[in-house]
Amino acid sequence: MISSSAKHTSPSGADAPPPPAPAPNTLAAPPLFQDVQAARQRPEQSRDRPSDVSDDDDPLPAFVNIKSTWRTERTALSHGSCQTVPVDFVDAGSQSFRTKEAGVQASDETGASKFKLLVDFNYDSLVRFLDEAEPLLSNALLENIRSTAFDGYFVSWEEPIHDITCTQKLSQVEREPDLVCTEISWSRSGSVVGVAYGALEHSGWCTHKGQFCAWSLNARDLNASAASFAVETTTCLTSLAFHPESPSIAAGGTFNGDLIVWNMNERDNPVLAASKISDMTHQEAISKVIWIPSSKFGSYDLLTIGSEGKLLLWVLDNKLSKPRGGAILSSANIPRNLRTQNIRTYNLDTPLGGTAMTVSKENKTDCIVGTETGFVVRCSLNNVTLTDGVQKDGRLANPIQAGHTSHSSTVTGLSFCPAHRNLFLSCGADGVLRLHHKLKAKSLSTWEPSAKGTGLFSVDWSQHKPTVFAVAAGDGYCTYTTSRDADQRPHQRSALRNKRAATLFLFHLTWLDQTLWQPATPEGNLKVWRLCTSLFECDGKEGKVLEALGSLEEEG
Repeated sequence: MISSSAKHTSPSGADAPPPPAPAPNTLAAPPLFQDVQAARQRPEQSRDRPSDVSDDDDPLPAFVNIKSTWRTERTALSHGSCQTVPVDFVDAGSQSFRTKEAGVQASDETGASKFKLLVDFNYDSLVRFLDEAEPLLSNALLENIRSTAFDGYFVSWEEPIHDITCTQKLSQVEREPDLVCTEISWSRSGSVVGVAYGALEHSGWCTHKGQFCAWSLNARDLNASAASFAVETTTCLTSLAFHPESPSIAAGGTFNGDLIVWNMNERDNPVLAASKISDMTHQEAISKVIWIPSSKFGSYDLLTIGSEGKLLLWVLDNKLSKPRGGAILSSANIPRNLRTQNIRTYNLDTPLGGTAMTVSKENKTDCIVGTETGFVVRCSLNNVTLTDGVQKDGRLANPIQAGHTSHSSTVTGLSFCPAHRNLFLSCGADGVLRLHHKLKAKSLSTWEPSAKGTGLFSVDWSQHKPTVFAVAAGDGYCTYTTSRDADQRPHQRSALRNKRAATLFLFHLTWLDQTLWQPATPEGNLKVWRLCTSLFECDGKEGKVLEALGSLEEEG
């Protein structure tokens, strides 16, 4: 601490006058701070100090240490460490046992007396009762068997549909303007429809790019202007067929004879297999593609017919690298009574271009083929020449076994009856629809659905109700034909018509057979029609009607 009694001296050595008194109303500084201020002024005053005065005579200290009133003192820091004792772990497992309960119940011996009547009863009274009741019950059962009161009666849980209505109008906008619908096919489920696009007229090499488009009608995001699946081909697509079991697999034939199989589940690379051009493959457009059961259980092969007359059998095991077997249609096996005047200019080994084909569901080794010259012939797949057994000259066998009543123009459509192994239909550009029996050369019946005599371009038999089949004409009409009574011939009714006359129609009835697919080729627009109840529901007389149709004999 600094004492406040220090004297202040002047340079002359005399006593210095006392400091002036503070001004009135002025706060005086604390004594401590007054001493500090005096100590700070000390060096300045020592400059004028005489030389005979030493610093030892100055009672002020050399430094001042003032203790802080707000800062706390720092405590000493120290570092230390410790470690715990290691902990021991022990794992153990256990498993419970399974329990099984079973219960039994003994018979109640006390109730045995209740069944004494089954042992002690009057047999004579039972016989008399049966003699009286049995004739009455047997007569009632026989009367019910002979009764036809409920024949053809089926419970319908939906309201009947009396008119044929259009439910969908679809079109593929992103395609070349010259492309039209050349073939359509429904998947087995009946919910996906595929369309082949190509040009109908070619003056030379095909310079178009065809398309295979498919729509899923049950999809929520169905776009009427764009297909759910679309893929281009190098040339026009002329034929199309879905796999009988896999709805995502389809096969198609092109204008230059290529056979392609697509898998619609693979969007990036949908081509599952594709054929390679060789002497054994098709050299012209593939008119029809059909899936047939293979010799292996659960697998299918492909059967194709081309415009050059080749009938080829393909397998998917070799990725369509080459056909398994083949044959070529020749006029040598055509019966003389079926040959027209146009065929007289042909040689016996002249190939016949194929335009249509159908296969029976019961006998997969036989197929019906239609030609450009109007012949309807039955071919056997057992006569095809295997690829490994081709003759040195490269000639293929002739598969024609028999012929049927021919058309005067190109055969445009064939369809086998799904419920009769021998009945099939044929239509041609001459406007005639014929009902054939596979074992008879002469047709059973003939109709001309178009009143103007225009050509017919497609025919299909119902897969659900076998007494219904439909045919499309070039005048814009689509006619369905049905037979309700076994003792009457089928009658015709005009069902659909396009507003534009002379429009080419293609259609295909679904497996469910409740919708009718009808694309118009000039515009490439597609329409889905819902059939009326009378064309869809069965009445139980279909078998009798088909037997009556099979026994028909054409007059004249």
